[in-house]
Amino acid sequence: MLTIFREAAKSWVSKILIWFVAVTFVGAAFLVWGRGSESSDEAVANVGGQNISRYRFTQRVRQVENMFRDQFQGQIDLSLLKTLNAPALAMNSLIEHALQIDAAKKAGFVVTDLELGDAIKSMPEFEFGGSFDSRRYAETLQRTGLTPKAFENNMRKDILIQKLKSMVERGALVTDIEVYNKYMYDYRPIIVEFAKVNADDLKDRIETPDSDIEKWFNDRKGRFLEPESRSFRMLMALPSSFVQKVELTEQDIEDYYSSHIAEFEIKEEAHARHILATVSPSATEKEAQAAKARVERARERVLAGEDFAEVAKDMSQGPSASKGGDLGSFGKGMMVPEFEKVVFDLAPGEVSQPFRTDFGWHIAKTITRTKGKIPPLEEVRNRVIDGATKQKARVEAKAFMETIKVGLKPDNFGAITDERPEVTINSFNIKKGEIIESIQEPVAVSEVVFDISEKRISDVIDLPEGFAIVMVDSIEPPHTPPFDTIRSAVEEKYKEDKSMKLAEEIASKIEKAVNEGEDMVTVAQAEGVKVATTEPFSRTTIRDTTRLKSEGMVMEAFELADGEAQIAPGYRGYVVIAVSSRPALDEKEMASKVKEIREELRQRKRAQVYAEYMASLRKKAEEQGLIAINIDLNSQRY
Repeated sequence: MLTIFREAAKSWVSKILIWFVAVTFVGAAFLVWGRGSESSDEAVANVGGQNISRYRFTQRVRQVENMFRDQFQGQIDLSLLKTLNAPALAMNSLIEHALQIDAAKKAGFVVTDLELGDAIKSMPEFEFGGSFDSRRYAETLQRTGLTPKAFENNMRKDILIQKLKSMVERGALVTDIEVYNKYMYDYRPIIVEFAKVNADDLKDRIETPDSDIEKWFNDRKGRFLEPESRSFRMLMALPSSFVQKVELTEQDIEDYYSSHIAEFEIKEEAHARHILATVSPSATEKEAQAAKARVERARERVLAGEDFAEVAKDMSQGPSASKGGDLGSFGKGMMVPEFEKVVFDLAPGEVSQPFRTDFGWHIAKTITRTKGKIPPLEEVRNRVIDGATKQKARVEAKAFMETIKVGLKPDNFGAITDERPEVTINSFNIKKGEIIESIQEPVAVSEVVFDISEKRISDVIDLPEGFAIVMVDSIEPPHTPPFDTIRSAVEEKYKEDKSMKLAEEIASKIEKAVNEGEDMVTVAQAEGVKVATTEPFSRTTIRDTTRLKSEGMVMEAFELADGEAQIAPGYRGYVVIAVSSRPALDEKEMASKVKEIREELRQRKRAQVYAEYMASLRKKAEEQGLIAINIDLNSQRY
């Protein structure tokens, strides 16, 4: 199921489903499957005698909602959240988890204390210096709000589910013919000849009589509609104009220091070197293992007494290799989490075990560690005074603008600048949707300008650079300009439309002739179109390199029979493609891909087999009346 979803991941909805199905099936020890005794908690559902408490359900809903927020980077409104129906997804996850636990127990699976201990000790969350650390285990559980008993109970359930999966997926076998067919589908190359009919090259053939262009314009006036535009003036007061008037008391300084203490905190830093063996995202397992072996050899040399920097210059494949792997000093949050965790866990002078990040395999050496601290006020006094002054100047600027707004009227809007040099005035004319580049937050200003009526004065607008007040002087409603005033623009659009239609006609003519047995080069040349031939490419190549349609490399080509031509739309034109030849298979390359393809198909089959098993398990439980949901999932409040 997971692989099927991955292949269908054409939208954010599919990506969300991938995550959700995955989380249903894999490790959930840190989630909320249990928190000890919940017998007194209301059961919102029952699955084969297993109660699902309201607490577990509520927590699961929150997790799903947070996942959605992460997917949308916080930009998700209430209506969309309701549409996604987190309560139903959460309930489905809990039900399927309970069904799997029940099925595993009925199959006779148990988890021994030894298995449980080995599983916990293998978790990187509990490692320190490359091995299990009991203190870190206790601290991590404490941070997550789990007791060891509850966590270990959850782990037992995870292991039970993994045993059930292993049993069910055991029948997912991949035949040699399936591997061969998959290789042929993904990797067999084709060579395409193509004729690109470029619409822009045909514009000179398009006649432009006034009567035709004006009629064409009258039928398409909406394409030339000008949006509403507004002229307005904006008064601006910059805090910097008020700095000289600011007087700070000692209390002001102390208050600013106390409320902005995080700004002055000296963060914990580490100075480190590393040796990197890169691993590309498309690397095979063999290539990844070769990279790991490379850093293991580097580590052996360092532990044998060689200088880390010299070994890095010799063996690292990262950009810092020429500097002996020196990354300089950095604070937390500046490196990828996997790298940061290792470096900040090392003592100065200590060399890490090999570890993996998205960049590849590393070993790291922490040179120095600087502890974080909060400096006393006197150490940062000048910075505090500067910050407090700017803050107070901003308060003064806003208060000033609030004061002058009271007396502003349309007939004296600009006069204030003659009396108060702290204020500047500028005039603008913008269309709806345009950006004023000279303003730091143009959208905020634009929203106000298009919200108020003509000759109305706005409230004070808080902007990064200062405070503004705007007045709309005039409004021009949306309109289509008269034909005579935009004739050249209309003519250009007319030629674009007509040349695209002509390009399609020519491409269709070439396609028809080739499909009737004529030679593409001869037919295309008669139309003034050049024919080109691609390099060999496969479905894998075209996915990896994002080829342009204008180069004749389109997915449609793989469906063509020999001698068959087809039109594909391209940028400002059309391309006619035909398979020129199908090069012989590279047997050496095929042999190198067999293991990777077999594993890909095996994972896909395993996922499909388990998905079908879960569907059967769910259907049987429903038919036997083993699933009871005691709440209305569609009426859960947000």
